[in-house]
Amino acid sequence: MEKRTYTIQKMLRLIVSKTWLSQIHFRSQQIYFLVQNLRHKKRNLAFSIPSDRDLFDTFKVNYALYFSDGFLAAKEMLEWSSTFLNNDSPHILDWGCGVGRVIQHIPVIIPNVICYGADINQQRINWCRKHIDNVLFDSIEDNQLPYPTQLFNLVFGISVFTHIHGNDQDHWLKELHRITQSGAVIIISTHGSFFDQKMN
Repeated sequence: MEKRTYTIQKMLRLIVSKTWLSQIHFRSQQIYFLVQNLRHKKRNLAFSIPSDRDLFDTFKVNYALYFSDGFLAAKEMLEWSSTFLNNDSPHILDWGCGVGRVIQHIPVIIPNVICYGADINQQRINWCRKHIDNVLFDSIEDNQLPYPTQLFNLVFGISVFTHIHGNDQDHWLKELHRITQSGAVIIISTHGSFFDQKMN
């Protein structure tokens, strides 16, 4: 009984220490980018910025990069998949869209596109629905995407598989395959070699 109690206490200390480390990392980013972010916000009053916590959890607490890096990523996705977007109104999904950093730019680059964003975080989906036009946002529930079979010409998921347990990755590959049209493309990225040991 004593050994079990000690193990539980050790686990609780580890969880608390990880939470504190995450909080310290978050606050240090806030402080580091504070002046730059205030200047950016003052120069771009018309643009909506997600909460610092949501930016930290999905990217980094840098307002200028939220837009510029998001636009660059959107442009790259479209360049890589241009040969697969050959119909009049291509359907594109940002799977794990977070706060819409990438998907919000695609309707600007391709005006006739039909864009969707999906995420498991309802709070972020609500923010996107309120602040991002020309994109349809949906919640992911019960490990199922709320879309009919063969809807999309392009699906991309930026670093989503980094956060999915190895046992669930096969399910999500099948689900992404289900919602894409024949001849469509799926672009998936991870956080890179730093996360190799965490992935299956």
